[in-house]
Amino acid sequence: MKKGMLLGVLAVALGFGWLIAERPGSQPEPKGRAEATATATPTATASKPEPAGSPEATPTSTGSEPEGSAKPTDEAAITGTVAAKSAAMLDVETGKWLFAQNADKPLPPASMTKLMTETLILEDISSGRMKWDDKVEIGHYAANVVGSGMGLTKGQRVTVKTLFRGMAVHSANDATVALAEYAAGDERKFVERMNAKAKKIGLSKRTRFANATGLSSADLTAFSAAASEGETVMTAKDVAKLAKYMVQHVPDILDFTRESEAKGYGTKTALRNSNEMLPGQRFATAGNEGLKTGYTAAAGYCFTGSFRLNGHRYITVVMGTATLEARFEETRALLALGLGEEKRAE
Repeated sequence: MKKGMLLGVLAVALGFGWLIAERPGSQPEPKGRAEATATATPTATASKPEPAGSPEATPTSTGSEPEGSAKPTDEAAITGTVAAKSAAMLDVETGKWLFAQNADKPLPPASMTKLMTETLILEDISSGRMKWDDKVEIGHYAANVVGSGMGLTKGQRVTVKTLFRGMAVHSANDATVALAEYAAGDERKFVERMNAKAKKIGLSKRTRFANATGLSSADLTAFSAAASEGETVMTAKDVAKLAKYMVQHVPDILDFTRESEAKGYGTKTALRNSNEMLPGQRFATAGNEGLKTGYTAAAGYCFTGSFRLNGHRYITVVMGTATLEARFEETRALLALGLGEEKRAE
């Protein structure tokens, strides 16, 4: 049975037809340096605009897990029915896993890496280490990094808030590098903070951060200022745990990821949010609040979503789908399966 038919059957059988929000029409993404620039219909194979990533890497340990960290339970009710390399669904309030598929396998997360970068920047704002209106001078590495971007140029001075919006909304690599360098002095030191934070909040030893953006090391070797040793890998469960930490401890992230577009600097048009599950987009789905898309050749198409439904917040993660459209289609299937499992458990 095809995925679309399977989802329709599940939605009707489980009474979750209301999940799919009405949309005003297809809104293909603009061409340019955006993370996902496909203009195909939802059933077509999407183009792959970002540079090729490196093969799947073997992670190194980030240290032992901390005592007393708040971690969800390890029970998973349903496995193995989503067309993705790995997937997970977590109930934020209860900490219960509603779905897990290869969810402990480390895989390249692509730009979902930026969830950790966003966490550290928001905590720096909260602590007073930096302010939203601080001006950041754009360096050579940030101005020339490959992939999606805001069109920043070397020597520009841009506020932290503008850069953060470009990173959170449009997945801008130039903005991400600029913020990492501003926060820690250079990207290598920022990566040390990323891995220390992963350990502190209880992510597994399978997850390892190698840079601030999620690009492959091969994409960064030309930049002397880049952290270009090894590859970033995360498990689907660790991505979900990180997203859970964010919505609970730095909830301001949702104010950004709900936005439909961000201001561009090297372009005349605004830069659209690559999350097509938001209201008004092709795969608009009730309750979606963000969070992050991702793509490299090594990672495939990925999406981490936050959904507010029935008084609960759920985190969904799909990693390694074959097309841009599939990461959203499979997220819908994941929601139907996970919510159905939750209903049966009541």
